Amino acid sequence: MNLYKAGSSFGDRDFVKVGKAVIYRTLKAQNPEVFWPEHGESTTHYNLVYIHALGLYYDFSKDRNILPYLKNALRFQIMFTYSDGVQVETVDGRVKYKPAISPLGLAAFTLS
Repeated sequence: MNLYKAGSSFGDRDFVKVGKAVIYRTLKAQNPEVFWPEHGESTTHYNLVYIHALGLYYDFSKDRNILPYLKNALRFQIMFTYSDGVQVETVDGRVKYKPAISPLGLAAFTLS
């Protein structure tokens, strides 16, 4: 997403092209269970990192091709979020409970 944004901001078509290619490679890496695996497993935190980057990419590019991937990931994330907005910590054993709502993913969550 950073390469895409830098290329768009500075008029560098090569950066835009490479940035978009990285985004599409990321989309292909999405697990069929609609999360992005870290070390082969699901994790609510890293899934939010991907959602955040893709939400920003969509905001900058308006590339509608990523919306199905983003919406699937958002469904996964919502399923593993407590009713108060805090991430479920027991999905992978690495995420620690924090009684605070993460700002990650806000760009994507505003799409729905």
